[in-house]
Amino acid sequence: MLFYQIMKIYYLNRITPKSFKNLPGMPAEETKIDNWMKESNVYSLPEMILLKWMTFHYNVQNPTHTVPLFTNFDDDLKNGKVFAALIQ
Repeated sequence: MLFYQIMKIYYLNRITPKSFKNLPGMPAEETKIDNWMKESNVYSLPEMILLKWMTFHYNVQNPTHTVPLFTNFDDDLKNGKVFAALIQ
């Protein structure tokens, strides 16, 4: 929990819609920020962008087992498959 709080303070504030749109390798239609991402009561916009980015790369690496969108850092990242897809 402490690691997540440190990351949230120092790194998540650097994730902006502009920086997300300028990422190399991301198609323009995938970098669209939807209104529901801005209106979350649980996660901030940078956290929602990070979840969307992880979902995109997971789906690219696992085209037979795609997911619509990761919605939870705890449950969706438990088994390590997402981290393996990000590393690949």
